[in-house]
Amino acid sequence: MDKIKNKNAGTHIILIAISIIFLSPILVVFYKSFLVDGRFSFAQYNELLLLTPNYFRWFWNSFGSTFCILIFNIPVSLLAGFAFSQYKEKWLKWVFMTYIVLMLMPFQATMVPQYITIKTLNLLNTAGAIILPNIFATFGAFLMCQSMKSIPKEIIEAGSIDGLSEFKLFSKLAVPLSVPTTIALTILVFIDGWSMVEQPTIFLQKMHLFPLSVTLNASVFPTVVFAASIIFSVLPLLIYLKWYDKLVAGIAVGAVK
Repeated sequence: MDKIKNKNAGTHIILIAISIIFLSPILVVFYKSFLVDGRFSFAQYNELLLLTPNYFRWFWNSFGSTFCILIFNIPVSLLAGFAFSQYKEKWLKWVFMTYIVLMLMPFQATMVPQYITIKTLNLLNTAGAIILPNIFATFGAFLMCQSMKSIPKEIIEAGSIDGLSEFKLFSKLAVPLSVPTTIALTILVFIDGWSMVEQPTIFLQKMHLFPLSVTLNASVFPTVVFAASIIFSVLPLLIYLKWYDKLVAGIAVGAVK
């Protein structure tokens, strides 16, 4: 028993040390956000919040684009997940395999097709250029499909026997039973949309359209970059801390299959 306790204690020490290493950049940024000329001060936050209006423009650009992605991506992911998990047509299996391949491909591999599509739709240099591709992101459909596959077939069959239409089977059975995974997906989509950099950099050229994640650098905020970074991180951090348990539970449900 003593050996097991010592082994567990050693493991905990190692994990704590690794955690400190990974957290050290954030701690350094947080510390430096209160330093002005080597002295402790709130001057960076005062200047940022009271004298830097462009920060709020880009902040609301990030919030608006992320919100639009959320309200469209989640329903699309739920519908696609339901179709992939419940319908047995062979062509759907091939479509699902295509989804998996696209999900595994890095953005650089799909950048040119996306650019051509967005240019054809005349969406370059508009908010739609970063919203539209993320509405149909494949990860959400994959995660919801894995979650809905765990719904007992007897429940769906009982609903069909009771005369529920396909849409009611989806809205009254599949969606309520997939709430944990839906919450997890919402958190993941929000964090991904909030922090995206590559798509806005390529699809947008007008600086006033940029999200905050692109403009958050020392050349734009030379004197308040540390405070700007901390405030930028507060919203996703609060969401993560608030919904951590649901995030873990939702991913676990989606990983059952």
